[in-house]
Amino acid sequence: MRSRTKSSVVNILTGVGGKFLTFILAFSLRTVFIRLLGAEYNGVSGLFINILSFFSLAELGVTNVLNYSLYKVLKDNDIDTINLYMVKFKRIYHVIAFSILGMGLLFIPFLHLFVKSSLPFNMIIIYYLLYLFDSVVSYFVAYKTSLIVADQKRYIVNICVSCGTFATYLIQIAYLFFRRDFLGYLIIQVICTIGRNVVLNFIANRHYPYIKNPKNIGSRSLNLNELKQNIKATFVYKVSTKLLNNITNIVISAILGTVTVGYYFNYYLIIQYIDAYIYAITTGLLASIGNFNVSKSESESYDLFKTSIFIFSVITNVCICALLNCYQEFIPIWIGKEFLLGWDVVAAILLLFYIHAMSNPSYLFREAMGLFKEVKYTMVFAAVFNIIFSIIGGYTIGLAGIIFASSLARLLTNVWYEPLVIYRKKFKNEKIREYVWLQIKYLVITIVSLILTVAICCQIPFDGIFGVLLRGTVSVLTALLVSIIVSCKTQEYLAIKNKILSFLKIKRKAP
Repeated sequence: MRSRTKSSVVNILTGVGGKFLTFILAFSLRTVFIRLLGAEYNGVSGLFINILSFFSLAELGVTNVLNYSLYKVLKDNDIDTINLYMVKFKRIYHVIAFSILGMGLLFIPFLHLFVKSSLPFNMIIIYYLLYLFDSVVSYFVAYKTSLIVADQKRYIVNICVSCGTFATYLIQIAYLFFRRDFLGYLIIQVICTIGRNVVLNFIANRHYPYIKNPKNIGSRSLNLNELKQNIKATFVYKVSTKLLNNITNIVISAILGTVTVGYYFNYYLIIQYIDAYIYAITTGLLASIGNFNVSKSESESYDLFKTSIFIFSVITNVCICALLNCYQEFIPIWIGKEFLLGWDVVAAILLLFYIHAMSNPSYLFREAMGLFKEVKYTMVFAAVFNIIFSIIGGYTIGLAGIIFASSLARLLTNVWYEPLVIYRKKFKNEKIREYVWLQIKYLVITIVSLILTVAICCQIPFDGIFGVLLRGTVSVLTALLVSIIVSCKTQEYLAIKNKILSFLKIKRKAP
């Protein structure tokens, strides 16, 4: 059986490696898209992605609840119970798919309130329907891919998704060069999504052939009360999270116009790509942490929790420094000076990124530990605060005020409450003040790194792409060096160092 460490490494490497390969094409596609179709289509695309991301239930936690339920039965190789879960979750995902479709269709009469564009409205509806269909089709195989992920084999899904995405982007780039047609671009996306899901369905059936014929479960049944409660709790939490994450573009479009969404979306896209790498690390660790928590002591889990906070602090520090020093230099090179936004917007974006990234360890452990019911209303309050603050910020400050509203909403809710739940429920013998101290410590490290990197990068005389690459390299190395120097004697740093050294020794000894 593959060890937890090896599974985590393989899952993370395939996730990050796949994101890196698709990142290059994705960036090329977005550049071609903006240059050939213009800011208005870019704004419509960004708005629809956000609207349907809210309707989309892919991240509504059903998958995470299923994974948590499957950790033990997969460990015990209890095939009958696995089949029971698969039958149940197949029905749930079908309900989800048709719910998304229904909500998406019911939203059409209100579309004109959010889309302020000179494009023909009948075509806008067609574009919207294609985005809607593209978001629905994946749910018909989602329960099978969840089984692969829970079995610590996310690398299979990562490879399949990366290859499918790579092919989609290549075809779309070629099509835009020849036709410059947004409708055909979307049709290609839908067809490729269907093809990718057919492949995933085939792979799942081949690895777990018993799920193709679940009739052998007979009259057995599961006690699904806790499962249902977890799903309901996670549903509330994730719906609110969707609203929190995706209200920004909707408010921008309603207050400042759809074209402004396109300008903001260019900056957001860069953050989205970086978030995709962080998400690959998070999801690569999730199943292994879940497996770890069902077999290890509280003190061992707590040590792993602190180590994960350190890992994410280093990643966040490096990313923040690189973004601050390269954002405003890169945008003009990429799509032109006319797409530049103010430094106030950049600051608001980076603050939101920092808060979101540093909340990952709490989210990761809470999900792996099955703490769903305890936080279900946290994001409801965050979403309500975000809507209120976004509207106020939009009318008083502008674009930066709308973005800053998301940070304020998170700081008032899940940023402090979720760690509190973990300490009260799982780390009962530990003090939450240590968590607060670690967060303050890593924030100070990031601020020091920012000051140092800005001071150094201001001395770089080069402009253009070479200047951006040089600033990025200096920022990454400086931030990394500061994090290591400050933390080199901590338990978390030494744990990672020892893990890497032991992993390399095993590799060296292998024939």
